[in-house]
Amino acid sequence: MHNQSSAILHESERVVVIATNLKRKSKNSKTGNAVQVWIIPRFINPVEAYKTGDNRLVCGDCPIVSSCYVNLARAPLNIWHAYTNGHYRYLPVSEYSTAFAGHIVRLGAYGDPVLIPLPIMKALSEASSHMLGYTHQWRHPWFSAYKRYLMASCEPNNYQQAITAGWRAFVVSSKKIESLMTCPASAEFEQTHGYRLTCEKCGQCAGLNRKGRSVQIQPHGVRKGYQFAA
Repeated sequence: MHNQSSAILHESERVVVIATNLKRKSKNSKTGNAVQVWIIPRFINPVEAYKTGDNRLVCGDCPIVSSCYVNLARAPLNIWHAYTNGHYRYLPVSEYSTAFAGHIVRLGAYGDPVLIPLPIMKALSEASSHMLGYTHQWRHPWFSAYKRYLMASCEPNNYQQAITAGWRAFVVSSKKIESLMTCPASAEFEQTHGYRLTCEKCGQCAGLNRKGRSVQIQPHGVRKGYQFAA
């Protein structure tokens, strides 16, 4: 029997793109109630892929792959097992307008969203209320079309390069950068304003589909102690 809360959006030779939380509320306190889109290896489970280096299939040349915030032994591994056991159906683009209506879509709950084909990305954008997503592959010109949908995931030493290349940047930095807006879903925003938004309510991290400044957040979660290049 197929899981009605999840569906396959795309399969390539090496990776599969799966959407979860289509029929139930997300428990993610930062994003709010969002459909989560995962990019995982097809033929090796995510935990083993991390051990062998095959996680590069879905992470590309992400500079923080060794300190990723995602607990691979939980959701990614469970999703991979459900996929390999045939529990997910394929969702055609023709059904997106119904499946994603009223939802926000978080691209890359695991894996880099540039592995989602552009026609699917466009269809998701048109069917959902808004999307949020980040990519470390912004340096590669062949992914430039994704700047419409994704934020360039940056560090303090390279965000200007991304902005010059036409991206809106999402910068992780322990020091305040005055030209950037503070992430409204962050603890530091709450300290200054007395409240914080969820990504569901904010909608800023939608690439060039959203007008506005680039965004900054302080290191948090498992990355709190990570030393970013200055």
